[in-house]
Amino acid sequence: MADMYNFKIMLFGKRGHTSAPQDGIDPKLCAVNIIQSVQTIQTREINHMDATVIVFGKINGGTSTNIISDQA
Repeated sequence: MADMYNFKIMLFGKRGHTSAPQDGIDPKLCAVNIIQSVQTIQTREINHMDATVIVFGKINGGTSTNIISDQA
């Protein structure tokens, strides 16, 4: 039998402009790192004989293409 757990993670950074990315702190980079780390846990730390599915279904991080958002 499968079970489902919903969770929400809020990451906060510092808003910036893509012309000067060094002045901002991009929370989307942190989100990507979290997703990759969780996938590593699933493939390297959990026995492959144990049925496990971990899926990140949605990521939100800003609304403009030339702005580094302050949250994700």
